[in-house]
Amino acid sequence: MNSLHFTRRRFLTLVVWLMLTAVACGGEAYDSFFAPAVDWGAEANLPADKVFPQGRIFPFGGYSGIASREAANFFTLHGPAYGDARQKLVPAAEASGMYTVYTIGLPMNFLESGNQPKLNLTAEEIAAAVKSQVDAVKDSETIAWWYIQPEELRPWRDDEMAYLDLVTRTIRENDPLGRPIWMYDPGHRPADHLAVTARYLDIVGKGMYTNYSGQKGHRCWVRWTIEQQSEAIRRSGDPGKIQIAVPEMFQEPGFGELVKVPSWVRHDVYLALIMGAQGVVPFSLATRSGFSQEAWNAYYNAYARTARELNGELQLGQVFLFGERRHDLALTIIEGEPVVSPQIGTGGISETIVYPSVAMANIAYGRERYVFLANSSEAPVTVRIDGFPSQPVYARDVFTSEPLPPIASSVTISMAPLGVAGLLLSAPPDATADRKPDLAAEDKPSVGIGETAETARISLHPVVAADTPKAGAQLTMGYVWMKTPVPGEVVDSFIFPLEFEVRGLDLSSFSVAVNGRTIYEGADLPTNLYVKTTDLLAGVNLITVSAGDKNGFTVTDMFTFTIDHLRFSFPQHDIQKPIKGDVPFALAVIVPPEEVSDITIDLISIEYGERKETFTLYKGTTPPPAMVLPTTAYADGAYDLEARVTSTGGITSSLSHRLVVDNWVTMEDEIRPPTQSWLGTIDQLLAVERSSGWEFVVLRASPFGDGDRIRRRSGGEEYIVWRQPRLRQFLFTIFAREAEAAAESVSIAVSADGREWREISYASTVSAEGEYGLKLELQGEVPAEWQSEYIRFSISGGFRHEGEIELGHIMLTGEK
Repeated sequence: MNSLHFTRRRFLTLVVWLMLTAVACGGEAYDSFFAPAVDWGAEANLPADKVFPQGRIFPFGGYSGIASREAANFFTLHGPAYGDARQKLVPAAEASGMYTVYTIGLPMNFLESGNQPKLNLTAEEIAAAVKSQVDAVKDSETIAWWYIQPEELRPWRDDEMAYLDLVTRTIRENDPLGRPIWMYDPGHRPADHLAVTARYLDIVGKGMYTNYSGQKGHRCWVRWTIEQQSEAIRRSGDPGKIQIAVPEMFQEPGFGELVKVPSWVRHDVYLALIMGAQGVVPFSLATRSGFSQEAWNAYYNAYARTARELNGELQLGQVFLFGERRHDLALTIIEGEPVVSPQIGTGGISETIVYPSVAMANIAYGRERYVFLANSSEAPVTVRIDGFPSQPVYARDVFTSEPLPPIASSVTISMAPLGVAGLLLSAPPDATADRKPDLAAEDKPSVGIGETAETARISLHPVVAADTPKAGAQLTMGYVWMKTPVPGEVVDSFIFPLEFEVRGLDLSSFSVAVNGRTIYEGADLPTNLYVKTTDLLAGVNLITVSAGDKNGFTVTDMFTFTIDHLRFSFPQHDIQKPIKGDVPFALAVIVPPEEVSDITIDLISIEYGERKETFTLYKGTTPPPAMVLPTTAYADGAYDLEARVTSTGGITSSLSHRLVVDNWVTMEDEIRPPTQSWLGTIDQLLAVERSSGWEFVVLRASPFGDGDRIRRRSGGEEYIVWRQPRLRQFLFTIFAREAEAAAESVSIAVSADGREWREISYASTVSAEGEYGLKLELQGEVPAEWQSEYIRFSISGGFRHEGEIELGHIMLTGEK
């Protein structure tokens, strides 16, 4: 047996023996195998710019994430999020060009946590509160899905199902865009329980926390999870509901298990997709106690890789969502563990369930066929797939686009433990039943199928030109491969070679074009063909290669690689996360120094997805030395750190990194009066201390559009104290008849310990005027060296019953 090996970095060892067996499959069967698939999303006119199920965008999100970071890694959904973080979902998603999963609900406390009773509200009160939440954001097209809280509502509790019914009905009645609704169900719930909650939902997605559920060594439990969701949808009576995978990202791996995280994530996500999942939302992208940074990085990078494969250049999400599942291939496990089972007694498993160790999805998309495999065994497994046409079929690795020798009739694949593999199959043009490849049995090659592709690339396939082959010629299944640079590679040399390999062709001509410009034409493969980076575009570049065969046809293939003219490095910070303080960074300029005419580095603020103010950090003709970005000099928010280099030839390249500055924590007190609840009187003022001579002013209609206020009841000095660690800025909003009188009466002081106080000056600005006086803003900055943690607001002087100074709002900002 002759062997052809194509090596790529970090290969998963998957060896394919191509077996040209005697499974006859005439021309009609060949045409049937590659019959065009029906794209139901296209027939339904689903828009390309909306998230599934209302559009074609594959849903890939994550609880409690950072929108700018996820957007850069091909996530398409921001959220869900809990608590006050809900309020930031829409603006963060808008600024990053993403969609969001928006949380709706009330703190009902059905479980009576903390020995407190559940919230006692009428149906009218619940509906009114939910309507108010929906009305506040319903016009934002950034929201793709609604998310119900509390989660995990119990289907056997009538009050909880009544709540779920009421909340979902209220959302639908008030949402003009008819967006789908999801509630998280716990991972152990079987189909009969999920079917009850599914009646009220549009999206079914229970926890798929394999390790947390005690199924670490029994990852076929993922298959059971998707089966429960599928059955729940069937029982709900509405086949239009969708289901998603909710995998885990929160449990620390055991000793020596960190290296297993990528294979855990990859297996679980792709097995779920093979079984029918239509979206992926890991829990959770937040950092947490007991979950190391190393584990977080391993999990996040693995999910980011799958997100790129699904939503990046490969667009595999479109295949899983809109491809046509077919059943004309048969899989047989011929070596290794034939069956696997989930662990009994945990994760909802109460009896023995047996599954084949390898799951397969056979999907037609357009005129191509995709075959995905996931091995749930912890040991190597070999499978044979039968049912391919007896005529040759072009084969490529789905994930790397690396060409494989043609398949005829059957293929045998050896898979690593928890391995994932993918084949992309296409038909050679003009293939008919009486044209057969010139492949002898002894020439069956073995080919390594790579699974890495840390930079996924466009999946482009060989095409045979329309030239008519010479009479009597046989259709040769040849191909061209670019050896250097490796397709998808990032090139960082000033000058580099282009090297190619040709298999199965009797070469008569060869040409190479870069971005449409021909740089080589000849009868043989080029030698010593070099390209300068300054002659190429920064970013993705396209190589088009045409190889002519002496039998009269031409094979054309396309490859991509990436050129970096500029590269940032951040030695002390992970810029995928919010940054604060002084951030050292460096800029590498991958252009010969003699060809540089200008280098500029700008910091550009981003507001609601649009670029606003530009701050120039550097401008010169030589690469700058190591620099420091003083983030405290800028407001919190999103920024683009952008570098531009212009060559002496007038070509300008740019590089931009989205940064999120997060130095400050803000405490806001809206001066709300006490409220009554089943707990008694609840003080809503956020102060830590106040003197006794204050009274609240409850306004029904204010000429300044503000809400409630607080003022002195009589003369004498009164004070209120708030606490904000590392206090740096303050803003008090007051209302008074005269600005001068207010300045004489109001004093502000700060303290490190709440005992020794230091008066601090402030600026007073009239922000509005009305019939009854002025709206004043008193603001100032606190020196960092004071180490202040407390701030005191005091009013003294004579009492004015009709014109007493009233405090309406405060905003304190501290450094994180």
